[in-house]
Amino acid sequence: MKKYGKIAAAAAALSLMTGCATGLSSIQEREYNAMQAQGVLVEEKNPTTGAVLGILPGFGSFYAREPGYGFVNLLFWPSLFFGTRSAATMAPKRSTTTSPSTS
Repeated sequence: MKKYGKIAAAAAALSLMTGCATGLSSIQEREYNAMQAQGVLVEEKNPTTGAVLGILPGFGSFYAREPGYGFVNLLFWPSLFFGTRSAATMAPKRSTTTSPSTS
């Protein structure tokens, strides 16, 4: 029984390692070339560039061609700092003295 388990594990590992990284079929290549010739082919963005630009508010959204989210980020991002600052100044002050324990 252990022999079949090892064979099954090896087959599963082999199938997982091959993945779906096969080349395009001839039909897919024709479709790809036709879309490229028509100008409707959408190239994928570089995720590293998106992550680096995402550090700045809104720039990652602009890079991902989602300007609506980018404008929302640019508009509301400063309110995070002003909102927390005003909340901190309006909070009641705590007393630093300790009260005597009632044991």
